[in-house]
Amino acid sequence: DFWSGIAISTLAHEFQHLIHFYQKDILNNLSNGTETWLNEMASQCVEDLVANKINSDGPRGLPYNIGSAGTSISSEGRLPLYNMYNYTNIASWRDDEYVLTCYSASYAYGAYLMRNYGGAQFINSMIKNSGAGKDSVEKAISDMGYGNVSFEETLRKFGVANLLSDRTGMDVGYKYNTGDWSNSTTSGEGYSLGAINLYNYYRYNTANIGPYIYSSFSNGVFSENSNTYYLAGENITGSKEWYITGLSPNVKLSVVVK
Repeated sequence: DFWSGIAISTLAHEFQHLIHFYQKDILNNLSNGTETWLNEMASQCVEDLVANKINSDGPRGLPYNIGSAGTSISSEGRLPLYNMYNYTNIASWRDDEYVLTCYSASYAYGAYLMRNYGGAQFINSMIKNSGAGKDSVEKAISDMGYGNVSFEETLRKFGVANLLSDRTGMDVGYKYNTGDWSNSTTSGEGYSLGAINLYNYYRYNTANIGPYIYSSFSNGVFSENSNTYYLAGENITGSKEWYITGLSPNVKLSVVVK
């Protein structure tokens, strides 16, 4: 029953909020709690983790019993909206009609983190540690044995992983499409996460497919704590040079060659 699955998935989402409050506000004595984006990201990650256990497709939007990234184009789950608004500030939360873009961006980022830094065990650590925002992500990555990786570094690698999500076999830090289930264990319980290829999703409410990529460059399109994608060229032969000037010092540039 589709709606039973949705109801149980929503219960898992809300139950995480309850656990989150006890772990952060009570045990870690965070009197102001945590930032909303972190809490909502954790809840959507839990939905993703239990999807194939409760027979619900979850935020990935693909059949819960399929570990691959799928073979057809999907308009389900959180990722079509993320494809359309992938320049959304991940570490913020809106209280208006655009709040769903915050859900989609935080899930897309959380899904990336789990598939690179320890799956269920990563979420366990992130919920239990003393961090209230970006530091919670950094602490969890360190706890998983990946060293001191800054939020900024994860965001940059996340952007590259978006553009290369049609490829399998990427190194840690750049994995999105693992090709099949990503398995992890916490508290003696095993969990499986399905692969993600953003090119297998529509952009919300359009016939276009895959991540939104700007065709012209403008310094004004950048948002804090986000990635903006720009197509510099395609089907290029021979040598080619680009000169990008006038960027704000707060903007970091990564170049992806496919």
